[in-house]
This record gives sequence, structure tokens and C-alpha cells, in this order.
Amino acid sequence: MGFSKAISAIYRKSNIHYDRELRKLGLKSGMMMYIMCLCDNPGISQEEMAKDLMIDKSTVAKAIKQLVEEGYVLRSQSEVDNREYILQPSAKALKVYEQLNRTQEAWFQTLTAGMTEVERTLFLSLLDKIRVE
Repeated sequence: MGFSKAISAIYRKSNIHYDRELRKLGLKSGMMMYIMCLCDNPGISQEEMAKDLMIDKSTVAKAIKQLVEEGYVLRSQSEVDNREYILQPSAKALKVYEQLNRTQEAWFQTLTAGMTEVERTLFLSLLDKIRVE
């Protein structure tokens, strides 16, 4: 299997898995990365989140707007720069955060079931090396 085909298959299967698992929490798979990033980095700006997740700023703004409306994100204007928004996880986000971590870890274990722990560590290390900027 070629590189693009393998990445595409992992992406599709991951989305299907996350959609099924996160539906139980009332979430969609696309929300997961924003909530996890926010809980890992409370006080992050929308711009910093976009850079961290390597996603267009307008896409992050749309997702954050939805998460604010659904009560997962608290958004306030920066005291330093009025054009910037600072994000905090709400109690609702913090409540689902551990479950999101468990879901992500369980899926990683499923995807890498044929690997040893050393191979899993190497796999993650190699993925970080090819991360596209």
C-alpha cells in the first residue's frame, strides 16, 4: 500500500471510529482535536491554536464559535490585543477531556495492535518528523 493510500485509510477509519465513539458523548469527531488542544493549553489564543493544529484560522474560528455555542469553550478578548481571542475550557469540556484521551489511546492501540511498544514509540517519533509545516 502506498503512502497516500495508507494515510487516507487511517484518516477515514479514524473518523468513522471517532464519530461512533464520540456520538455517545454528544460530540462529533471534528470537535475532539479542538477540545483536547484547549484542555492541554488553557488560555491559548485562536491564532496559536490554528498554528498548533496546522489548520486555517478561519476554520478554527468557525469550530470555536460552535464549541462556544455548545458550552465547551469560554472565549474572551485579549487584554493585550483586542483583535485576539483567548480560549479556556469550560467545565463541560473538562468533563469529557479524560474520555477523549481514553478514546484516542484505545484507538491508537487498535491501529498499532501488531506493533511492539518500541515500534509504537518509533512510529510516533517518525510521524512527528514528517509533520508538514
